[in-house]
Amino acid sequence: MGAGEAADTGWSSANPASSGTASLTARSTAFEAWGTNGYTSTPIDLNINVASDAKLTAQGFSNLDATATSTAGNAIADAGNSSSKVTGIAAGMDIKVGGVSDLTALAQGTADASAESVTGIADAFAAQSALGINNLEIQSASDNILKSTASVVGNADAMSTGIASTDTAWAAMDFDATGINGLAMQSGGIGNLNVMGSVTGNANAEGVASKADARGDIDAMGLQDAWFSSASDGTITGIGKVLADVSATSTANSAKAEGDFDATGIQTLEAGIGGVSILKGQAQVTAGVSAESVSGPADAFSGVNLGGAGGGAFDVDFTNSAKSSVVGLSGIELDGASNGTILGTASGAFETSADSVTGNATAQAAQFMRGIQTLNLDLGGDGGINAIVNDTNFVSAHSVSGNATAVASVDAIGLEGGNIHIAGNATIMANVGVDSRAEAATVA
Repeated sequence: MGAGEAADTGWSSANPASSGTASLTARSTAFEAWGTNGYTSTPIDLNINVASDAKLTAQGFSNLDATATSTAGNAIADAGNSSSKVTGIAAGMDIKVGGVSDLTALAQGTADASAESVTGIADAFAAQSALGINNLEIQSASDNILKSTASVVGNADAMSTGIASTDTAWAAMDFDATGINGLAMQSGGIGNLNVMGSVTGNANAEGVASKADARGDIDAMGLQDAWFSSASDGTITGIGKVLADVSATSTANSAKAEGDFDATGIQTLEAGIGGVSILKGQAQVTAGVSAESVSGPADAFSGVNLGGAGGGAFDVDFTNSAKSSVVGLSGIELDGASNGTILGTASGAFETSADSVTGNATAQAAQFMRGIQTLNLDLGGDGGINAIVNDTNFVSAHSVSGNATAVASVDAIGLEGGNIHIAGNATIMANVGVDSRAEAATVA
């Protein structure tokens, strides 16, 4: 295989079947790949029919690493591209189990890019997408247990000591993790669905005498587009989690840092539950964006479009009116025959800073926060609903001899939209706690 094309796929049979208990494992491992090409690592799709109990596991692993150094020219390191993707279970699978079903899927990816140039451009770009399950149909005559996890961890580091006006240290990351995208799950007994998508990433650009530009586009989704049915009790949990940092530092030129960070617990779910219903959607983002320059302007934007594509024509893809979006539950339809508990939480911790000695300093940050957005609920027993939003948004801009501008914005609602019908006693709580501050200071 060529650079960036390493893959080892699992699921050896096109249509495995068993008349008794089945235990199957599929594993896909993508080894370290170098250069500018991306790759896709995906276990092939298949159908599984088991007459009795079944324990199934599917795993996909992807590791990308690119390093470039130059003493008299440009250094370009691309770890992945828009095609770089790792999947636990591919689209088109149909699973039917006559007993208890226990399915676990995992998609785990890493991408690390490092570029260093003495007299030219240093360009580091890391891209990776992970998807635990893609469009799965699964049916069990008894209890049905499904767990899917997608995670991405990566870094982009660039350093340039070039002195030309065109020299730039440019670092960017584009990471996406989704636990499940597309699911039809039916349980003849108890149904238990647990899904997580998580991203951890860092982008750092450092220019000694050159410009520094760092950018990050991060998305984490737990469960998206699902249909769920259980004859007895049903529990559904979706978690989207982001931990990211974007920083740019220049000694003698401009420094720009920009990031968009989106997390959603569960988006678009239709569920029918014959017993007790438990639904939890949790979204959490911790993100820092910072720009620092000694003798040039410093711009740090979080959830706000800085404008202009960076190196490699990469630009941050903003959605939801150019705000970082953190949503616990969105687009929910739940019909439960008995008691039910609904929890939607959105938690954010954002820090954005711009500092310059002789130039202007500008820092802006904006978030869109929802605990529960559009809940259509019908419960035959007692019901409890908790919609919680917590956000800290600290923005600062400091300049010694230039202008300083700091803007902080948060759009936060605990419970928004939908129709709720509860036959028994009801407890509904919507709580929003936001601490948003903007500080701008200049000496001159």
